[in-house]
Amino acid sequence: MYKRLMTFWMRFNVPPTTAGWIKAVNKMIKRKAMAGLRATPLRSAAPAAIPRAQAYVDKGNWWAKCSCYGIEYVSPEVPLFFCMSCNNAAYGGRPLNVDFPQRWAEIDRLLMLRPDPLTRNYKPHQGDTFEHIIEDNIIHGIAGV
Repeated sequence: MYKRLMTFWMRFNVPPTTAGWIKAVNKMIKRKAMAGLRATPLRSAAPAAIPRAQAYVDKGNWWAKCSCYGIEYVSPEVPLFFCMSCNNAAYGGRPLNVDFPQRWAEIDRLLMLRPDPLTRNYKPHQGDTFEHIIEDNIIHGIAGV
């Protein structure tokens, strides 16, 4: 599966992200349209009625979880989520907008100060707060807080 996905990303010269996936699929749709086939481009954002994905950090990477329990990388620069497990079937195949914390850049900076990648976690759905990150860094003697 991984090899097929990487071939897909390289074929369309896009990064392996949700935004890259949308770009690649829209390229395929354009090709179909040029060939006279009917095709509808993907929308880059979901309508307001569709729920939003919640971003969290695990081992230093930003993730979001789908209702099917699939998990994908997400990026604050392109706050979109597309589940490769179910193709966002519950949402009509549309990417979800992702909610990042307002202070995501500071959270990222504070977590990257930690020497062990296994401790670079921020899970607001489990009660983590920005203040918890600062407290943990101070308790463990991490400079730069």
